Amino acid sequence: MKLVLFAHTPPPQHGQSVMVQLMLEGLGGNHGRNATPPGIEAASPTPSARAFGIECFHVNARLSDDLEDVGQPRWGKIILLLKYCIKAIALRLRHGISTLYYVPSPPKRASLYRDWVVMLLCRPFFRRIVFHWHAVGLGEWLQRHARPWERHLTHALLGRANLAIVLSRFNESDSARLHPRHTRVVSNGIPDPCPDYGTRIAPLRAARARERLRHLDGKGHSQADQAMTSEPTPLVNVLYMAHCTRDKGLFDAVEGVRHLGEHHRHPEHSLSRRRQITSRELGEQVVIAHSDPSPVRDQVIRRYEERHESLNIELSLPSLDAIKRAVEMRLGVALLPRRCALAELASGRLVAVPVRQLRLRRQVRLVYRAGAGMSRAAAAFLAVARQMRQVQIKGEGSPAV
Repeated sequence: MKLVLFAHTPPPQHGQSVMVQLMLEGLGGNHGRNATPPGIEAASPTPSARAFGIECFHVNARLSDDLEDVGQPRWGKIILLLKYCIKAIALRLRHGISTLYYVPSPPKRASLYRDWVVMLLCRPFFRRIVFHWHAVGLGEWLQRHARPWERHLTHALLGRANLAIVLSRFNESDSARLHPRHTRVVSNGIPDPCPDYGTRIAPLRAARARERLRHLDGKGHSQADQAMTSEPTPLVNVLYMAHCTRDKGLFDAVEGVRHLGEHHRHPEHSLSRRRQITSRELGEQVVIAHSDPSPVRDQVIRRYEERHESLNIELSLPSLDAIKRAVEMRLGVALLPRRCALAELASGRLVAVPVRQLRLRRQVRLVYRAGAGMSRAAAAFLAVARQMRQVQIKGEGSPAV
């Protein structure tokens, strides 16, 4: 059996492109000399390819350069798409291929229009159409959000495929709305990265789960389970396995973690009632820091090095809002200027505790051109700055300018 594989391999790197490459390699690579994708050689068929008798002729239909560009309309994509369609038709005529393998779009209008173009140009040349449904949600999108003419056109161009391959029964409804003649479930998979999971990892997870249940129920700890686990009992690590985008559920996952923290709160932080703590006590906590370098951060790290103390920075975030949010979610503590968290301190969402050895005074200097004329506003501002400077010199505690 010969088929034209109309789908792209990495880059960009995402689940669909990786699975296409694994399938292509498993079936012996690309048999079309003029369409060999990067990293895949037109080699002799593998044992699995010989067993199934399938020859793949690959059209590497890559339209996007990175993840942000996926599903976004762009004129250059139309030219590329027409080029790929012509290549698929040429392979069909040159090698007598009767089957087209295609990956339908996610629930995005621009991607759906791409499917229309491919099916309109290529489907008349192929007797059999195979759809491999990687994305989820197109069927529901057609029913709820598509315009009537979009729905009818999609059924006309993508309906009645010879075979629909779905990843599981949960996303079978997407293909069912387009009435394929046959449907088969084929789960995606990669080589097992942890073949000893049952003997090495599973017992640790079971022990950790038992310890957490005891903690939530207020019961004592099991010494045997604690000896097996490698992390404090109250700590729950959440692994998010997807690209960090809104449509992949990143913010839903963050919101879920927040709700989990609210329903299973840990006891009040041990430092929140203290009037002052030492730098050593701060260093023993899980510290959340800013990911960008700064003079203040360098100064803090230098003080810890001078005192031969450790600072346990386990999480770095790109903004102050993200840092404060992480502290609210009880992921750790943060070292911030008080003025950066006034609203959170006033509402009681955060608590400020001074660190005895880390009282950092920031000098703000005002530079102006001597002898230059000033507006009334500038002159008044300069007068206030000088007044504040005099107050600070007298030791009344106002910030230096």
